[in-house]
Amino acid sequence: MAKKQEINPKDGKRFVRDVLQSARGYGVNEATLIEKVNELGDPDEADEAAVRSWVEFNQGRGWVTYRYDEDSEEDLWYLTERGQAKQNQSLK
Repeated sequence: MAKKQEINPKDGKRFVRDVLQSARGYGVNEATLIEKVNELGDPDEADEAAVRSWVEFNQGRGWVTYRYDEDSEEDLWYLTERGQAKQNQSLK
């Protein structure tokens, strides 16, 4: 079986926002975010470190943020209003 190619970082950064946009109003935990980014990149894939770096890239630009969820006792990621505007701009 051939080794899968890595997801292009430019696509990966967008995939992070795509996943969070599809979960509007709901937070996404890190494990689910990694899983869904890899589903979007299929047949290519990315490791946890790559996805984390793409999340940090988006967070640094104010496109994503996280909040600690008391019920699940974990950080949940969300698309910000700026992130939504970036997504809308990407569709034009």
